[in-house]
Amino acid sequence: RAPLGTVLHRGGDGEGGGAGDSGTSGGDGFGGDVYLQAVNGGSVGLEQGLYANAEGVGGSGSFGVYSGNGSGGTITVVSRDGTSSLTVAGEANLEADGYAGYGSECSSQCSAGGIGQGGEISIGSSGVLTGSSIEFQSTLTASANGYGGESAIIDFDTNTTIDGGEGRGGTVTLYANQGNSLSVAEEGIMLEAVGY
Repeated sequence: RAPLGTVLHRGGDGEGGGAGDSGTSGGDGFGGDVYLQAVNGGSVGLEQGLYANAEGVGGSGSFGVYSGNGSGGTITVVSRDGTSSLTVAGEANLEADGYAGYGSECSSQCSAGGIGQGGEISIGSSGVLTGSSIEFQSTLTASANGYGGESAIIDFDTNTTIDGGEGRGGTVTLYANQGNSLSVAEEGIMLEAVGY
């Protein structure tokens, strides 16, 4: 059982490197995996809150060459298999967003900003052996958004703006199988899986 009176922080971020020289591309950033589980009759109690981050941040390009893609990772919060319990008394904030790198000013062979792909967040109470539970006693916020890279400022050869990258939303899932339970306090819940 996690000690009461603590805030649990878990991170699985990935960040691509920025381009160092003109004409080189930024690296891709991939978020990792974060797991918080109560299983086989175990219990986890967090009094002050939970913060889990599995963001992917792409590096920025240099002078018109590709910026990196950013892909969010995976966050899994689960109580399963028997009378397992997972309780978060404080605020819970889960982020598996993907941020593409930014484009740059260019004069020729300009390319669009990178792709931002949201990750996957799964929050659930399950198992063949029933009686497992998850309880969020305060707010629950979960985001798996994808933020496409901004365009290059302008292509000076054609006097046009270069396209920004795609933003693709990921997946956020809440579930409780028969005989198990998941509850969120009346303070509220916000789930996002949006592409920007």
